[in-house]
Amino acid sequence: MIQKMEPAASQFLAHFQDMSLSPELTKALQEIAKHHLDDLTSNLGSFFTSELTEQVTDQSALRFKASIANSSPTAPAQLREAWQKISVDFHRSRYWGLKPSLTTPPPKALTEEQKIRKELTPYLWTAFQALIVMKFVIFFFGINAGTSTNEFYRYGLWSAIAVSGLSLTYFGIRRHRKENRSENKNA
Repeated sequence: MIQKMEPAASQFLAHFQDMSLSPELTKALQEIAKHHLDDLTSNLGSFFTSELTEQVTDQSALRFKASIANSSPTAPAQLREAWQKISVDFHRSRYWGLKPSLTTPPPKALTEEQKIRKELTPYLWTAFQALIVMKFVIFFFGINAGTSTNEFYRYGLWSAIAVSGLSLTYFGIRRHRKENRSENKNA
């Protein structure tokens, strides 16, 4: 029943594991779970902390589960109608006693794949720049400096070599500082 989805949606659906629903109701429930935080919190003007967001998810799932148990819906439209009542109750009762306290949305935690991509991107860009772009620039100026008497190509060759060396040095220093900062945080 739980596919690859947001943690909040998975947390919401976990409350319904013991219920047996028809495939069409299960699909509607997954759709509700996917958008439940948008339905409840998108128009507040302020934001819940991540701990309170988990509480909103748990409370809304438990109330929705109780509502489903009482009404026994047979069609997705009835399920959505029951969810709409929960959403309206959330807003009418002033967020079930939970207080939104943030003026900006809390930062989302990066997934492991996003962390790897974020760490790997500078290395790939530097490799591309050093191995492809700068090689072409250096070859261009080097070949023309060797075959032409024009000083422009010689200055271009030395400039390209300097830019290549300086960019690699800058990358190394930046990476070294970043690693030192992360080691100091962990210590």
